[in-house]
Amino acid sequence: MKKNERIDDRIYVIQAQLGDDDAFMKLVDHYSARLLYYIRRLLEDADRSDDVLQEVWLIVYKKINTVRDASAFSVWLYHTARNRAIRLLRDESRYVFVEQYDESALIDDDSESLLFDDINKLHRVLKTLSPEQKEAVVLRFFEEMSYRQISEIVGCSIGTVRSRIHYAKQELRKKMKE
Repeated sequence: MKKNERIDDRIYVIQAQLGDDDAFMKLVDHYSARLLYYIRRLLEDADRSDDVLQEVWLIVYKKINTVRDASAFSVWLYHTARNRAIRLLRDESRYVFVEQYDESALIDDDSESLLFDDINKLHRVLKTLSPEQKEAVVLRFFEEMSYRQISEIVGCSIGTVRSRIHYAKQELRKKMKE
């Protein structure tokens, strides 16, 4: 996200907290497409994702005053979306947590780029990753969030985030070559 966008977002958050519905709608316009993409990667169901997105914006509208630091809005927003999506998955008994990764096996090949020619194939391969890996990859490379922001959203250590991304990149590279 560009610096000007971050500044605008902070202003819109503060204005929305003061009751400005136009500012809130600017936040909705700015984040909805990206947030929907993130939710769809978690749920893998377009209809349910649309419903969750609606619920998230309703929650945000009601609770935007609880955001103490306007610069942390995007982390709070994604955390809210993640919690709502996971609640839905848990209700359906489909979500499986896999928290442990062998961090000692990490090789410092942590090139920060994932460049693929075939974006459609990339999206198909993303579906094969574990929910945790997929979420970390989407937040890091599609939403351009820092490891710290991701760890706050998903509620795990930065090391675990790094591990998830590392193993996800390995898996993506391997499957994209196939």
